[in-house]
Parts: sequence; structure tokens; C-alpha cells
Amino acid sequence: AQLKQRLERYLKEYPKSPTPIILMANFMMREAYAAQKKGGTGKITPQSKVEAIRLSQIAVEFLEKNKEIGRKDFAWYTTIMGLGRILHWTPTRSDLLVEEGVKLHPYSREIYFGGIYFHLYTDGYLNGNMEPYVRWVISLAPPEEQDTLYARLYWVAEQQFLSYNVLRYTAANWADM
Repeated sequence: AQLKQRLERYLKEYPKSPTPIILMANFMMREAYAAQKKGGTGKITPQSKVEAIRLSQIAVEFLEKNKEIGRKDFAWYTTIMGLGRILHWTPTRSDLLVEEGVKLHPYSREIYFGGIYFHLYTDGYLNGNMEPYVRWVISLAPPEEQDTLYARLYWVAEQQFLSYNVLRYTAANWADM
């Protein structure tokens, strides 16, 4: 409760800054994840899922309400995509956010990574299915970033999903790495 009060004060003190908006939304997202895991017990129940969805929706509405200021920081996009995973958004919705975000922040790799996380969590772009998405998302990047971004997206996916052997089963073009 004390942290939430501090964040609310921070929002009032800095109404033109994206930072308190993103901090508050991340706080709300953590509450949603905690509710989903039933207060840290690790058990997900039908009731805890409903509560996590309710809290996530409130956080998304908060971000949307504060979009003009919030999206000045790339973290607005990564935060809303994280909430979208809880809310089971379609990949198309995430892709639109990636596209919009990289237009504003083309050198913020976290947006590209947020898109790959979204797809890995929601539609299981494992077993070689990642390549079309990776090719699409790097086409949005500045030309001088595309080669390194290609390798980094696979690297990030492998780090996030070590037990799935992403690199072992991928259709990636190793020469492009």
C-alpha cells in the first residue's frame, strides 16, 4: 500500500513524465501476476485467473488513458505487451504495438524483444516457427541494426526458453547469425 501511495504521489508531482506512468503500470502488472499465482503460492485457480485478468485490464486502461505521455518511453510498449500476455491478446494486437513502438523508438531493442516474448508465450513460436516473425520484425528496424537484431532475437528467445532448445529446432539461417 505504501508503494502504491508513493507512485500516486509521483504521478501527481510529474504529470508530464512517462516514468511514473510506466512505474505504476508495472506495479499493477505485478499485482496481476501475484493474483494469478494466488498471492505467491504458485497455484493458479480459475478464480485467481479471473482476478489477474481484472487487474490487468485496469492496468491496460490506465496505460491507454496515459498513452500520449507514456509512449514517449519505449517501456510503455513493453509493459502493455506484458499485460497483453495475461489478457490473451491476439498476436496481431501485439504486432501492431511493436510496429507503432519501433516507429517512435527504432533503436530500443526491448520493443523487438517484447514482441518475441509475446509470441513465444502466446502462440508458441517454437519448433522452427519463429523465423517468419523474426524476419518481419527485423524489417522494421533501421538497416544498420538488422543483422545484429536477427541474432539477438534468437539469442533472447533461447535465453528465455532454455528448456525448449529454441536454437536447436529453429529454421533460422545460421549464415545470417
